[in-house]
Amino acid sequence: MKPLNKIMVDQLIKNIALNPALKVQIQHQGLAVQALRGPLQKLSANTLSGLKKDSKAFIQKNRSYFNSFSTSGLQLLLEGEDINNGKAVTWQQYHGKAKVEGASIRFHSNSKGIIDSITNYLFHDLSRLPSSPKISEAKALELAQKTVKCYEKSSQAPELVVVRYKEVPYLAWKIELRETIKGGKSKIRTDHSILTHEHGAPHIWIVYVNAISSNVIYFYDNVQTAGPTVGAGTGYYSGGAALNTYYNDITYQLRDLTRTGAGGSEIRTDDEDGTTPSSDPDNNWNTATTAPRDSNQGAEVDAHRYTGKVYDYYQTVHSRNGFNGAGGLFRIVSHLGSNYNNGYWDGSQVNLGDGTGSAATGDDYECSDDWLAHEWTHAYTQYTCGLQYLNEAGALNEAFSDIMAAFITGDWLVFEDTWLKASAPAWRNMIDPTNGGMWNVADPINSVLAGHQPSHYSTRYIGGSDNGGVHINSGIINNLYYLLTVGGTHTVSSVSVTGIGQSASEQLLWKCMSDNLVGHSTATFLDFRQAMLDACLELFPTDLVKLSQVKNAFHAVGIGPDLFVRDNLADSGTEPFGGSYLWASPDIINRKIAVSNPVVAFADLTNDSLWENVEYGQNNFVYVRVQNRGDVTGDTTVNVYMSGATTFGTPASWIHVGSTLVTSVAPGTMKVSNAITFASALIPAPGHYCMIAVLSSPLDPAPDHSLITSVSQYLDFVRNTNNIAYRNMDVEDIMPGVPGSYGAVIQNMKDQPEYYDLKIDLRRFVPGVKMLLKGDRKFLDGAIPQGLKLIAREKTSTCISCSREITTSKTGCLLEPAKTFMLWNMVLGMCLWTNPLNLK
Repeated sequence: MKPLNKIMVDQLIKNIALNPALKVQIQHQGLAVQALRGPLQKLSANTLSGLKKDSKAFIQKNRSYFNSFSTSGLQLLLEGEDINNGKAVTWQQYHGKAKVEGASIRFHSNSKGIIDSITNYLFHDLSRLPSSPKISEAKALELAQKTVKCYEKSSQAPELVVVRYKEVPYLAWKIELRETIKGGKSKIRTDHSILTHEHGAPHIWIVYVNAISSNVIYFYDNVQTAGPTVGAGTGYYSGGAALNTYYNDITYQLRDLTRTGAGGSEIRTDDEDGTTPSSDPDNNWNTATTAPRDSNQGAEVDAHRYTGKVYDYYQTVHSRNGFNGAGGLFRIVSHLGSNYNNGYWDGSQVNLGDGTGSAATGDDYECSDDWLAHEWTHAYTQYTCGLQYLNEAGALNEAFSDIMAAFITGDWLVFEDTWLKASAPAWRNMIDPTNGGMWNVADPINSVLAGHQPSHYSTRYIGGSDNGGVHINSGIINNLYYLLTVGGTHTVSSVSVTGIGQSASEQLLWKCMSDNLVGHSTATFLDFRQAMLDACLELFPTDLVKLSQVKNAFHAVGIGPDLFVRDNLADSGTEPFGGSYLWASPDIINRKIAVSNPVVAFADLTNDSLWENVEYGQNNFVYVRVQNRGDVTGDTTVNVYMSGATTFGTPASWIHVGSTLVTSVAPGTMKVSNAITFASALIPAPGHYCMIAVLSSPLDPAPDHSLITSVSQYLDFVRNTNNIAYRNMDVEDIMPGVPGSYGAVIQNMKDQPEYYDLKIDLRRFVPGVKMLLKGDRKFLDGAIPQGLKLIAREKTSTCISCSREITTSKTGCLLEPAKTFMLWNMVLGMCLWTNPLNLK
């Protein structure tokens, strides 16, 4: 990892001190801020125009955050409003006239006109990259054709772009080659392997040619298939029902025009081996023969009918008028090739093969309901976030199609109707992609062809086949979304997730597709986590369960950091914490004098005696230990508050002690925060209080504690998220060697069980001093002092009517339960005074 930009980090720490609600995620290159969350700036006008104007001004004003980026290279990509009256704009980065692929910056403002979210994927290292090509379009096209051995004309003119490959930016010609010419087989060399390329099979090659030095940077096949090229399908999956067709005065055609009157899409199904559109003389589409397979009209009927279901789902649930948002034509080509074992979206239409009908050689007809839902979702993805069909972005692309197919069809098996093998229940099993542990990372291709995928990021595929594992690693996201929607325990991590239901889950995914990931076509799984958390906070800002379970689902599959502060020594960061007490966080450490080397002083995570009470009348210093039980290095903003036990339910009354930024907490490690100064002017009067620590970041946000309205809700926050913890401690006014007296009250919160474990550091008392403890007899009678000598014990009662303490009952006095006075002589050392009872 590169060293962090020190100027940026120093400025962030200063700004967090002024704006404690600021949450930060730093780019893994360490050069700029990737995400900022919190009340960042009030808009000059609460409009989209105001947000566009102020977002650029924010970049210019805070140039250290963005590695001195200039806004001159930004062009508007997307703008819109959300259901909570928030607004968002996304800016696309350009380098000269070249679009920078996957590079954008998104600003979101809330309904009150406050910028509260910035997500930055800008490229900050283009200053030395030429903006004009040295290689001509014709030369680049010739080189691309030679590389992939496809000599057909380019389907569109080469496009000048900037791409990042292996962390290096290049000015490149982006060339698309569509292959339809029949032929034999040839071999193409990639970075990882030599691929056998079958000419005549559908291919849409995307080739990036270096526009400066005339070499191919990388290429991939953009045919977005439903799976590896062993697929199939059979007949009438949908059975007999009404079908929308079209009569042209000569014959009947598979054209559905029922939605066009309202500006919706036409659905048209073509027969590659026959008429276009598919036609029938009597409007009874019932030819069921499978010899030859392409004569079966059932495949055309299913493709036609199920495509209508897909359109209606997106229109009804997500208010999207067709995949392009403008009622574009839905065209399906059925009976593709000769018993072709696959189906795919090619950028303009869905193409479906007939399969072989044999488990040994393929699948059944590729026209089931989930097949159509899957392929058409590729179209929706293309026209929204436009995820590249390569590596983790491609796996997200595939997963989005599988997940939306599950929502549309109502089951979590993918292509189970067309799947004929006995090795798995379906092409992809979203409930358990490994099918009981059958995923074999050592033999990934044969494993996935048998229906097995990884379900956890630690066992993902990292090779170059399958476009970098787009059909393999999609299983990780599939399983994540099943757990998020339905709930369950992950088979690898053993992390349990409580399902939030389909309605919330599908809203979150569509928000990511249509907004939060727009402009970031090369998104990784970690970027998807951040987009999902942002979507959750924007769609469901007051729903703590949804936020915690989105985080939990990503944690279950090993994606992202999980930074936490413990509730007590027994707490391992699991949510919710199941322990019996919450008020003894060993990671919140107050000191009356600043510690010169806190990393060493607070290294022992098993030590619960590192903290001190707050000394009244002087500055104190607070340190917070942060651990990461996740799988990715993380950053977090740390905020510390002071509250009385009775004010837990009113966060507005909490005293804000201070805040700081903790960066680069690696998985499985602990970091100690910088000292947060508890200024003497903020310290309340001596008495009993609790110190609260809150960790929050864009990749691991804490729930909004300002929503707390009761003590029980506060305790739910602490128990149900590992981002919040607290420590009981007193504010005291005792200086060693100074004569005087000190009183303390120990009491429980209303309706809460009482536990007492009193520790007194006798090293701070003058030798010979006496201590008087007063309390309920039922409590003090069972107390066992260690390090103290009991010199007197007196039982008294109090008159309720006159409030006088008396040693014996007097006529006419009503007595409350007896009290006990205990007087002890101090001895040097540490006193531990314990009552083992649970009193209520």
